[in-house]
Amino acid sequence: DSVAMAGRIHSYLAVAVGALAVLVLASLMPTNTPNWVRGLGWAAVGVFAVEGGLSGFQTRIPLSSAMGIAHAGLAPVLVALLAALTVFTMLDWSLTQPEPIDMSAWPLLAPAAKITPVLVLIQIVMGAAYRHKEWGVMPHMAGAMVVALALLVIPVVLLQQFGQHGALRPAAIAAMSVAILQIALGIGAFVMRLLEFDTTAVFVGIAAAHVAVGALTLAASLVLAIEVALCVETRD
Repeated sequence: DSVAMAGRIHSYLAVAVGALAVLVLASLMPTNTPNWVRGLGWAAVGVFAVEGGLSGFQTRIPLSSAMGIAHAGLAPVLVALLAALTVFTMLDWSLTQPEPIDMSAWPLLAPAAKITPVLVLIQIVMGAAYRHKEWGVMPHMAGAMVVALALLVIPVVLLQQFGQHGALRPAAIAAMSVAILQIALGIGAFVMRLLEFDTTAVFVGIAAAHVAVGALTLAASLVLAIEVALCVETRD
């Protein structure tokens, strides 16, 4: 049936993503890639191994809610790590040094950018807990407001202060754009649930898109955090 077919497609795609992570790591080993980039590769392979283990358990016994939440939380982490690897192994990026920036006028901006991926991951986990009916919707909604504030304010400040920066500008625009899309999807899913349209195909599509864009939000926030950290450390 369609559910079984979807499960098989999910498994095939998971294997493909895992193979990609291993190939990327293998390709980085003989190069002069910075150690922290290799660390991203090792982390991606490690996350995939854990995800593969959870998927293996799922084929034999139903996952507990805790394991299901962990499975739902680790998948976006893998996406974010692979996205960061894509950005930081591009030829144009690897051949240039990060342009240093002075954030002395905004001393909390760099720490806020670095903590934002953690907040996004917590938000993703709270959403998974809500879907598994372990938590109510209120923690997820409260977290959404915090994450939305961070992913709107930080990019806006970066664009105002460093709008011509070659690395920060595209990273800030990407993070803000993905955040706005995620906010719209979240509001749409919540309103449709309130109106009791949560059994319609449209709701399912919006809810699935909300989960997928959540992974992209984590990826965009991670790339932005790394870009900020590199530019600040280069200056120091």
